[in-house]
Amino acid sequence: MEKVGKQYPILLNIYQTNQKLFETDDYLGKLVLNLNVKNEEATKEFASIIQQYFNK
Repeated sequence: MEKVGKQYPILLNIYQTNQKLFETDDYLGKLVLNLNVKNEEATKEFASIIQQYFNK
C-alpha cells in the first residue's frame, strides 16, 4: 500500500485508518492482494474502487 500511497495519498490514509478491516474483510483483502502496482490502469481502478467503497 505504501507504493500506491505515493501516487494516491488518500488511499494510504484510508488504509492506515481502516487497516484491521483490510486485513479481515475478504473483499478488501483480495483487492489488495491482487493489485498489480506496476500496471497504472489497474492501480487507478483500485484507487477508484477503494474510494467508492469508503465513500458510501
